[in-house]
Amino acid sequence: MKTRYKTILVAADGSEESHFALKRSIELAKTNESRLVITHVVDYRNYSRMQLYSPYVLPTAEEKGQAILDECKEIAEKSGVSNVSISMQQGMPKSKIPKEIAAEFAADLIVSGASGAGTFEKFTLLGTSRRKRIKRL
Repeated sequence: MKTRYKTILVAADGSEESHFALKRSIELAKTNESRLVITHVVDYRNYSRMQLYSPYVLPTAEEKGQAILDECKEIAEKSGVSNVSISMQQGMPKSKIPKEIAAEFAADLIVSGASGAGTFEKFTLLGTSRRKRIKRL
């Protein structure tokens, strides 16, 4: 008996690893005719100290997170996935995704990159153009 996934959850943070995870989750969603949920979790622990120097860090992180989600959704839809949802939440991604977000969307499978964007990369993402950094799948 072949395993069929109804809902696939993929974590997206703008890193190369998350784009590989997105590509794989798109393949799986098309093969299984699954719903694809793309999530981005804003981890405020990484930005709390920076907020002392700039009050715009947290709102900018949310804006960039939304841009990542919008772009990933567009990629998935253009790749042929018909049922795509996005979700942006706040918290610690390592616990929030498997414990809360997967349950919220009744995910059968979670796909994520090996390590994702580190703290330094997240800070540098705030000032870079997403279109220049992301290779089209």
